[in-house]
Amino acid sequence: MGIVIAFPPSLVDPFLGTWIRDPLSVSRNKVVKRMLGVDALRLLWNCGSNAEVRRCLEEDPELKAKYDALCGLGREGRLVITRRFMTWTEGATGFAPGRTVSAPIGRISTEGNKIVVHSTPRPAVIGHALRKRKDWLLVTERYAGLNAVYFPPSPTFRYYRAGDVAESKRA
Repeated sequence: MGIVIAFPPSLVDPFLGTWIRDPLSVSRNKVVKRMLGVDALRLLWNCGSNAEVRRCLEEDPELKAKYDALCGLGREGRLVITRRFMTWTEGATGFAPGRTVSAPIGRISTEGNKIVVHSTPRPAVIGHALRKRKDWLLVTERYAGLNAVYFPPSPTFRYYRAGDVAESKRA
């Protein structure tokens, strides 16, 4: 009988799959506050999942109309995480073509409740901090070199799993 070696699961395993960027997280400090209002933004941002956001929108037709208008302004963003790569896909709009950027995962480390995935999608970025909050995936870029010193911290982008209830937010 041979020796069996059990490898522990990877730190990135809970994040594997396809994720869709929540339109509220793209520029929530400016555009979203103006379009939805501070109270509506707070209500939707505190929802624990995309399904909960959908329920809130169904209960308030006026808020749903504002939310749909907000979704029409931006691009749909997707993030695909595998054990070896992270791939970002931005949808095309009338003003800009779609684009896809893929980066190999060099290493994975922990920092408190965050998993830091060291990848290099752009020269100014050394990796991404991933963490879960309820059913959301929260992603923050980590800057490299002097960019880390001179630029403000990256905004946190919020994603939900593809295939969640009412995935087609634009329908």
